[in-house]
Amino acid sequence: MKNDDKVIAHFGTEMANIIAEQTLTISKLKVLLEQEQSKNAELNIQLTALRKDDKHGRSDTKHK
Repeated sequence: MKNDDKVIAHFGTEMANIIAEQTLTISKLKVLLEQEQSKNAELNIQLTALRKDDKHGRSDTKHK
């Protein structure tokens, strides 16, 4: 193998490693995003319920 071929092969390997690492990072970020979206949806449900309770005077919070 010529020296240039070795350099190109090494560069290709390095690029493949970088792409694999970035793919893993993106996967992890997608999971975190989905978890946050799920938490957000749950909080929105709770907030809606609290507002509904408040409108009907059943909330534990009293307005002054």
